[in-house]
Amino acid sequence: RGIWAVAFSPSGLSLATGGGDGAVILWNVQTGKAARRMMEEDPEGVSALAFSADGSCLSSGTVEGIIFVWDTTTGAMLLRMHEDNPGEVKSLQFSPTDNNQLASAAEGEVALWDVVQRAMVRTSEERGRLAVFSPDGRTLATVNGQGARDVHLVDAETGAVRVRVVGHQQVVFCVAFSVDGSKLA
Repeated sequence: RGIWAVAFSPSGLSLATGGGDGAVILWNVQTGKAARRMMEEDPEGVSALAFSADGSCLSSGTVEGIIFVWDTTTGAMLLRMHEDNPGEVKSLQFSPTDNNQLASAAEGEVALWDVVQRAMVRTSEERGRLAVFSPDGRTLATVNGQGARDVHLVDAETGAVRVRVVGHQQVVFCVAFSVDGSKLA
């Protein structure tokens, strides 16, 4: 069933993989051996993975719109979250400055989650398929619009759209901030 999602830990010592069988596996990069295996409750398939900034948590998203947060040391499931409008989780990212803030994008909805409160804090005003935090954690870049051709810069605290970059001729599949956050590709 294949590998559908991968993520390196912030230290670079672990690699997380997930795929069609619903398993999330943490690999020791130095030995190449599986260090820990975590299984989702309903193995529909892992479509997205993200480590917290300190590497203590790993989030996985499924094709059914369920988001799990795992303890990377013990492998224990810390929480399970589900959006009101389920759909494949296309992207996940913890805030680089707050291990308790997690952004997700699932079939048109960009959401910000509070991991400690185990709740969705807000959704973006518009539909989106990708959410990426800026290095300072204050801005989310989202891919939105008809045919996923618009990029919006959203205030992570309020959810308000600050800037709309429109007019791409093709679908936008990814975005990335420069290290200092001054540029977006």
